[in-house]
Amino acid sequence: MKKVFTYGKWFTFCFLGFIILYIVLFTILSTITIDNRKIVKADHNIPIYLSTNGVHTDFILPVSNSVVNWEQELGEQYKDIVWLGFGWGDRGFYIDTPEWKDLKAGTAINALFGLGQSAMHVTQYKNIRTDKDCIMLYLSNSEYDLLVNYIKQSFNRDIANKPIEVHAAGYSTYDRFYEAVGNYSMFYTCNSWANQGLKKAGQPAALWTLTDWGIFRNYR
Repeated sequence: MKKVFTYGKWFTFCFLGFIILYIVLFTILSTITIDNRKIVKADHNIPIYLSTNGVHTDFILPVSNSVVNWEQELGEQYKDIVWLGFGWGDRGFYIDTPEWKDLKAGTAINALFGLGQSAMHVTQYKNIRTDKDCIMLYLSNSEYDLLVNYIKQSFNRDIANKPIEVHAAGYSTYDRFYEAVGNYSMFYTCNSWANQGLKKAGQPAALWTLTDWGIFRNYR
């Protein structure tokens, strides 16, 4: 009985130590900014938006421009749409957890430990309103091309190289889900994915972050 108590005490100590180290590292690394922007700004003429709902960060991009036509990439259902939002995350959270009250223990465990599948969430927009949670950036063609390629590579694809749609109910009639590459975990979240996209495009980003705060602190 004494050994069980000792093991339990050491397990609790190690677990609490891990949680404290995890929080400290996350906080420190989220405050370190990586900024690879070029000095020349004249060709930064493609608008995009960074959007957050307070938990999850999306990229909102024009459906069509000289770099990419997302209608050709995703299908004619996006023909008359002006903007598309792209977000990556855990499929269980996206599809099975429309509200926090719907969260199941299995979904949370799978997400924390990278055991679940991921999904791309694509949302249609006609108009965008900027505020502290939706910030507009201007990218050059080359920066935008890097971001677009990063997003494209996040889709899981069929043998015809087309994104694979997940036939599940969205949050409204204006969004769809697609199979995605990679696994959500306690070390790589939806915001980590967005932060990595900003790095790829040469924009200010956190060294590493799990939350939208690590992203938006560089833009607000």
